[in-house]
Amino acid sequence: MNWAEDTMPADREIKPLTWLGSRDSAYSDKILARLATKTPTEITLHSAFRINICTFLAVVLCNFGLDIVAASIYVSVAYVMIALNVWRQLYVCKIFPGEKNTSIVTELIEDSAIAVALPINVLAEQAADPIIALGLVMAALSLQTVISIKPFNGFVLSKTSLFLISIVYLLLVEHNYSSSAAVLFPMMVLFVLLLCVGYWLYVRQVRLMHLTFEQHHLQQVLAEKNQDLARSNELRERIIRHIGHDLRQPISSISYAVFNMKFGPLNSSQQEQLDIASRSIDSANYLIEEILKISSNEDSRAVFVYKQEFDIGQILDDLGKEFRSVIQKSNGSLNIVRSSHLIYSDYQIVERILRNFLSNAARYSKGSKVLLGVRRRKMSLEIQVIDRGPGMPKALLDVACEEFTRGNQVDKQCGLGLGLNIAKNLACSIGGEVCVSSTLNLGTACSLRIPVEESTFR
Repeated sequence: MNWAEDTMPADREIKPLTWLGSRDSAYSDKILARLATKTPTEITLHSAFRINICTFLAVVLCNFGLDIVAASIYVSVAYVMIALNVWRQLYVCKIFPGEKNTSIVTELIEDSAIAVALPINVLAEQAADPIIALGLVMAALSLQTVISIKPFNGFVLSKTSLFLISIVYLLLVEHNYSSSAAVLFPMMVLFVLLLCVGYWLYVRQVRLMHLTFEQHHLQQVLAEKNQDLARSNELRERIIRHIGHDLRQPISSISYAVFNMKFGPLNSSQQEQLDIASRSIDSANYLIEEILKISSNEDSRAVFVYKQEFDIGQILDDLGKEFRSVIQKSNGSLNIVRSSHLIYSDYQIVERILRNFLSNAARYSKGSKVLLGVRRRKMSLEIQVIDRGPGMPKALLDVACEEFTRGNQVDKQCGLGLGLNIAKNLACSIGGEVCVSSTLNLGTACSLRIPVEESTFR
């Protein structure tokens, strides 16, 4: 029987091991089928073990007085019964693979191959003591119980039948103690012990099979989850790859249009707006490249980094010009805390990260105040974007920088939830760190921490 195929359906519950029988298991049908089915290897090994038991029983009976001829007859009969039983089971395995090949008849034949020693002992010219013979037969049956892999009802029926045959045997033989309590009581005790041992072995087998089926079920569930995850990742990568590819054409068209407009008659205000549009287009192109890198499973080390010393105030001024009007259109306000700290990092990457923060603030906190500023920390500089928007619950805050994480109050036009994840990867590329803190209904603070030397502060 193939264990991997015999797993529990996904809609069935796995029960804890508080049961004593196969019916209490979630895999009861499969366990009973497994108990009633033996592989050809099991059939062969168990038959060889029974042959050894019968041979050993014949030798011991000869030692207690049974003549050689009767012992030879017993061994021959026992071997024939075992061989016929093996042939029948192997035939079923060959013709009907996976079908039940162990039944109550099989159990009775296996036990009868040992119990046939009792009538042979009675009919023999030189016989062993009947009580000793009966004790040896019961001991052999107990030894055979160790390899019993079958439903317990067949085990009980076969052993009960042999016990009744043993009672009849004692009543028929001429022996001084054949009908006394001195013989019947020990036999009953031995029979009860035999059933207890058989049941204990049966429970162990059932629990082992339950754990085996459960293990394969969990392995199958894990394999299905891995396949679903692989399909989801593949779909995500295709979506991101197509988005990045399809965005290039409209962005290029806008870039050409802005470039051509610069050669026309423009006043200072229009020229400033075109400069802002040019920087935004450059940022969009940069983000498209990052999206394509993410879709190709490239990590943050693949991002090209060009570090140089620059004034953080320049970035704050440029971002202020770019986002102040955007935030004001949504009835909000942008306040910038001026700073003149010098840092040694990648100007473009720092600007992209902060632009990401401001874009989120403008998108998610419409009509609220937004603050952009710098805090001096020990051996680091923390650039913060703080808004008074709806904030995020703690459950969402824990995964805010993961891919495809979006707020509960966003609309369909708010993107795919890649912004903070891209910002996190970009920060790692320059040795920085992105931190997000938020309180529901109070606002959100996104920070970029950049390590700096003490000498750069002024």
